[in-house]
Amino acid sequence: MGWYRYQTLSIDHASDDELRAIYRALKDHDDARYIFDVPHEEPNLDQLTWYGCANERNPPSLVEFFGELSRRFPAVLFTVEWYDDRPEEEAGRVYYRNGRKQEVFAEVSYPAFDPTRAEPIESASQGSLSVGGPTPGGRLCPRGGKSWPSS
Repeated sequence: MGWYRYQTLSIDHASDDELRAIYRALKDHDDARYIFDVPHEEPNLDQLTWYGCANERNPPSLVEFFGELSRRFPAVLFTVEWYDDRPEEEAGRVYYRNGRKQEVFAEVSYPAFDPTRAEPIESASQGSLSVGGPTPGGRLCPRGGKSWPSS
């Protein structure tokens, strides 16, 4: 079974002339045009974001392309944000500016339980409560996310 990487390209700190030149470069590059679904006609310059998907994280041709493009427009910041539809659910960004790149990965964190922020839960019924086993098709998991051993 395949998976997809969903990607968004954002362009910041570019003049209108630079945006037009960048659009033409994106349109002329096979991988960039495919991955970011670059429109055939020049978009409204207010549209600085393109969306797309691919089945490879950072194709070498795309990294080289953004390296070259960022050297050509050194003040422009190109941001490729991505996430996968795989079970690991990786996500991150790659920043390109002035011939350099920085790749960062998303870090998910949850705040600790704060009893002062807990809200009361209203009960619709005043009857007794019965607790059963796991829901059909589901499994109960102990803390740490590992499944309970099968019986």
